[in-house]
Amino acid sequence: MADAVQMLTNLASVQPNLYKLVTGAAYVIGLAFIFRALYHLKIYGELRTMMASQTGLKEPLAYLFVGTMLLYLPTGFSTVMQTAFGYDNVLAYTDWRTTSGSITGPGGVAILRLVQLVGAIAFVKGWMILARSAGQGGGAQGNTTGKGLTHIFGGVAGMNIVGTANVISSTLGVSFF
Repeated sequence: MADAVQMLTNLASVQPNLYKLVTGAAYVIGLAFIFRALYHLKIYGELRTMMASQTGLKEPLAYLFVGTMLLYLPTGFSTVMQTAFGYDNVLAYTDWRTTSGSITGPGGVAILRLVQLVGAIAFVKGWMILARSAGQGGGAQGNTTGKGLTHIFGGVAGMNIVGTANVISSTLGVSFF
């Protein structure tokens, strides 16, 4: 069991660097989406001057919005946090106490940091799903807009796992540990 705790602790020690990698990837993807939106706007403008066609502004505007959101990932995250939880920063994990003690042991903090990293990845993936959904008209395999929104709100809940657990505990009256 000590090996698993050590593995989680080592993974948690590189979590800040992995979070920076996710944020950097979001910046690059955001720039790509903005360039794609500008390219589609250029095509739209050219087609509108030549002839009336079946082009629309939905796809370029969606890519422009999502690209901007990914460029401003920390600001976008704090906006969604403010909307969902009423505060815009993630709670300190060292302050979280449970009914049976503290989760601040090395394994507990490592698991919480890992969940936070997975939440950040899900947040970025949700915005990418929303952009693709708008570009493909809802997608051929179901409601991809709902999947994107689920990833976004699930990512926020994962990044703020302590606040999410406190909300569930207060609402339903259950304890987690």
